[in-house]
Amino acid sequence: MSAFTTKRKLLFILILLILCSLPSLSFSGTVYTIQAGLFRSKKNAEKHSGAIRHLDPSIDTYIVLKKKRFLVKAGRFETKRDAIKKLKVIKKIVKDAYIEAIEEDLLPQATRGSEEKSANPPPIKPSLKEYLEHIASLTINNRLDEALSYIDSALSEFPESHELHGWRGTVLLKKGSPSEALIWFRKAVYLKNDVPEYHNGKGYSLLATGRLYEALDEFGIALKLNPEYADALAGAGYTYVGLGMKDEAISVYNRLKKINPEMGDLLFRQIILMK
Repeated sequence: MSAFTTKRKLLFILILLILCSLPSLSFSGTVYTIQAGLFRSKKNAEKHSGAIRHLDPSIDTYIVLKKKRFLVKAGRFETKRDAIKKLKVIKKIVKDAYIEAIEEDLLPQATRGSEEKSANPPPIKPSLKEYLEHIASLTINNRLDEALSYIDSALSEFPESHELHGWRGTVLLKKGSPSEALIWFRKAVYLKNDVPEYHNGKGYSLLATGRLYEALDEFGIALKLNPEYADALAGAGYTYVGLGMKDEAISVYNRLKKINPEMGDLLFRQIILMK
């Protein structure tokens, strides 16, 4: 197999990896919960909440009053992977349940079904946290065009938000537009250069456009900021594969498999194809 063919195959697999794994490129303070029902009455919401806990007692539930409706949310998860596992359980009784990203301080304490109200009515215009919460949810559910539109609206209100620039880069990367994504990740880094997710996004954007040595530099910066950042380790591993540096790729694999075995396996499958 020629080096050119190997590199093209690498970039194709890379795009699949990006589409499947991002956003594990989520920003600090974001957690995942499951939207599991909407009710007019508190009594029905509590009954529904109890049914979910009966199905799986390990799942905490939250009832939130919003716009005269009672929302039932289930679970608080650090990673999307953990949320997906519980979503499969909840879908046994709630077919239209879905995963939602939310700022951690906006999720109430688990109340075992009691009503939660926000202390203040929602503002006429969304706050930056509310924008970010909705953008994350749209992105996670692959509603990418809606996410871009919402980001543009948010940027008109908060043009200097590094988070919004980072999310726009993420969405463009998921849409398969790495050159455009790179522009937005660069802006995010300019506004705040110590966020490993932004350097990781730059790295994947550069890798997807064939700029391998530059990509390696960005993954290196991300890993200095967070040495156990699985996405950045995987990116560095794929870059070494693309450069034909097998020993370095194996070294990255040995680190990655301890942090994220599934991503490690994906990388290893490419390493064994190297000559």
